[in-house]
Amino acid sequence: IDAGLALEKRGKRPNAGAIRVQLGDRGGLARIKSIWENYQGNRDEPLYPAKRSDLSFDVLPSAYAEEAELLIEKVSQAMKHMAIAAYGDAQSLFERRLKSIE
Repeated sequence: IDAGLALEKRGKRPNAGAIRVQLGDRGGLARIKSIWENYQGNRDEPLYPAKRSDLSFDVLPSAYAEEAELLIEKVSQAMKHMAIAAYGDAQSLFERRLKSIE
């Protein structure tokens, strides 16, 4: 816990790997992760309090919002293409393995 808190004080995001390094590369990652997550679940204060929560996408300047919407659309299309490609690759791999079994 102290290692995670020391990382927070330095402005870094504590995770199991970073905490393990802080501990001198000692301890199991799964154990460190479970202890840190348990500690975080019992904290009273949020780890990273929301800043400027009064802002929303609707109040952004129109030029900025338009560019952001364009970027969001491009990322969405790219993810769709990746999903289609992954499905095609998985399907062809399945067919090759099935053919080799037959």
